[in-house]
Amino acid sequence: MSTRSIIGRSKHRRTTPPPEAEQDGLRHQFAEAGRTAVAEFVRGSLPRVLRTVRPGGLPLHPSAPPELQQAAWQISNCLGQLQNADRQDLRASIEPLLEILADQRRMLARQQQSVTDPNQLALMMSLDHTNAMAHHGVLRALVLAGGAWPESRRRPAALFEVAQGAQCAIADFQRVEVAGDSAVQVHGGVVEPLMTALAELLDNAVLASAGGEKPVHLHVGRTVDGGALVTITDAGPGMDDLALAAATALVEGRLHPASDATPAPGTVRPAPRQPRPRTGLRTVALAAAALGLHVQLQSAPGSGTCVTVHVPVHLLAPADAPPAPLAFAPTPNAETLEDTLR
Repeated sequence: MSTRSIIGRSKHRRTTPPPEAEQDGLRHQFAEAGRTAVAEFVRGSLPRVLRTVRPGGLPLHPSAPPELQQAAWQISNCLGQLQNADRQDLRASIEPLLEILADQRRMLARQQQSVTDPNQLALMMSLDHTNAMAHHGVLRALVLAGGAWPESRRRPAALFEVAQGAQCAIADFQRVEVAGDSAVQVHGGVVEPLMTALAELLDNAVLASAGGEKPVHLHVGRTVDGGALVTITDAGPGMDDLALAAATALVEGRLHPASDATPAPGTVRPAPRQPRPRTGLRTVALAAAALGLHVQLQSAPGSGTCVTVHVPVHLLAPADAPPAPLAFAPTPNAETLEDTLR
């Protein structure tokens, strides 16, 4: 037999497909490798992806593999779609409540004009205060769910009375003192977002100084550029640099500050000290973004907190514009309410 025929047969044998048993073995090896890779991803990388990803949130650290980056964005998109559907259902449930509270508010206003009995008047004032707090809470939930600010108001309102309306929307209204320029007026479309933001800031100030007896001060003034400035000060414990930075990030609309980004592999991060929802400051951020307000926080441990809200000049109405009555009648102070009960 020639050498050429032997070589030819050898080449033929090498190109012959492997037997069925060998093919089954290869398929089993590939399947096992795939299961191992999936198990490693589920045990190791997937928890890190889920901890990092939020709807519309921050991506993984740049050093993460491209596959993890892609998985993070896909999960983020899915969460965003689910969240949008939930928000639509929530808005559809909340909007009728605002109408009910508005009807009740108008009814209370009419009844207050005809009540002469001191006890009944005190009861009406208490109901009006409860209605204002309920309206504020429902409106906050609506805008946090992505709803639009109400645009029912047309005529301007005095900024001083807007501040009093914000005072009316919190529980401990008697601890707030409102002072300043009563002639400044804002356009009607500014009232609801601004009142809601001021109510949140007043509520935070009152809660921060709950252990003390000193009041929270709100002052309305003008600025050199023609705008207005609302200043809220409290005598609470104040905030350290870390807490102040976090609060500032929320007020500026940065819901997840840069320090909340996913650290590089191997980096140890301490757990947050007091994880709790901060819906109040997020509501302030939404109002500021809608109106173009500038909100600034100043604080130090032991020195209380001062919040300034700059209202740009284009949000102010001419001084001679006829003001409209507020949706919420300014809540009487504690002394007036006690006099009514006597």
